[in-house]
Amino acid sequence: MLVVRVRQIAVFKRFTARRVSAFGSRVVLKGGFALELRLHGARATRDMDLRVSGDPGALLTELHAAGRMDLGDFMTFEIRRDA
Repeated sequence: MLVVRVRQIAVFKRFTARRVSAFGSRVVLKGGFALELRLHGARATRDMDLRVSGDPGALLTELHAAGRMDLGDFMTFEIRRDA
C-alpha cells in the first residue's frame, strides 16, 4: 500500500475516533471508507460519507467541536462547508 494511502487511512481513523466520541451512535459512517474499515482494501476514497441524526442547525458547530477534541494523538481537524 502506498505511503499516501496509509497516511490518509490513519487520518480518517483519527477523525472517526472524534466522531464517535462527540456523536456516539447519532452518526453512521457510510460509503468507501466504511468499506475500507470493514474489508481492509476496498476502493480508495477521498472523503467520508456520514449520516447524522439530530438538529441540522447545530451540526456544523458540533463538527467544529469534534474536530478540536484533544484525544492525545497530536491532531486537530478543521471542518468547513463545501465551496
